[in-house]
Amino acid sequence: MAVVVKVQQIGEDLAIILPEEVLAHLKASAGNTLGFVMTPNGLLLTAYDAHFAEQMAAMNHVMDENREVLRKLAE
Repeated sequence: MAVVVKVQQIGEDLAIILPEEVLAHLKASAGNTLGFVMTPNGLLLTAYDAHFAEQMAAMNHVMDENREVLRKLAE
């Protein structure tokens, strides 16, 4: 599904309005939190998962602390 939306000015803010089919696909509704993930191809919009975010933060910490070990394992 390819959907195009425009950035709109709402008061002092900029916003995008997501169509109902996008919200249904994300299983999201008003008040839910969504997350953007930067990828080589652009941005990925996902339903925000706090548990997953914590796991990713822990993974990043481990990778930072053990960079040399991981580099050797990758050889």
